[in-house]
Order: sequence, then C-alpha cells, then structure tokens
Amino acid sequence: MANKKDKKIRVMFCPKCQSFNVKYVHGLGNIFGIIPRQQCLDCNLVAMAFPILEVTESELKKKVKQMKAKNKARKKK
Repeated sequence: MANKKDKKIRVMFCPKCQSFNVKYVHGLGNIFGIIPRQQCLDCNLVAMAFPILEVTESELKKKVKQMKAKNKARKKK
C-alpha cells in the first residue's frame, strides 16, 4: 500500500505568478458554463484554462506554506 504522502494530486496553477489560488469565474460571459473561464485570485490573470501540475501532498503543503509566508510579508509592507 502506498504512503498517503506519496499520493499524487492534480492542481491548477497560474503560469504568471505560480499561485495555486485559481478559481472558475462565473459571469455574463459564462452563462450556463458555455464559455468556462478561470482566474488567478493573486494576480488577476484570466484565461480559458490554466496548466495542471501533479504533485505529492507533501510538496503541495510545502508550496502552500511558502505562499502564506509570501502573502504575510506582502501585507506588512
């Protein structure tokens, strides 16, 4: 049986700022899901699709921790 931390997770990320904070955007141009769009909530980049990265749980937790530290430093400025 594989270790839980070795499990691969697929996550979308922003190609501009490398953030995992990517969400689907719903609006008038996206009625009924005909034109799906995604937006990075950190740099506001909007695209039809963002790249998908396969990482292990431990790698993802490490990256999220780094992002939180970066955001905290940004807020202090």
